[in-house]
Amino acid sequence: MSENIVVKVKPEVKAKLEELAKSSDLTPEFLSSIVLSLFAEEGGTVWTGIWSEGKRVVVDMPTKSHFTILKIRPEEMT
Repeated sequence: MSENIVVKVKPEVKAKLEELAKSSDLTPEFLSSIVLSLFAEEGGTVWTGIWSEGKRVVVDMPTKSHFTILKIRPEEMT
């Protein structure tokens, strides 16, 4: 079962997601869900802290493998 969340991105990020999704014959929403799921499930982490210019956020993308192959059923692509 999937749940919806709302994610806000800059227009240029949305355009890049749309470009990547189109070249892969996916929707931008589904592509985003794949990226977020892999980040969460494969060990991505986030650290926050204060530095001289304010709050900082460090995103550590998962590096367990060079790439991950997902087997996705058609009904999961909505």
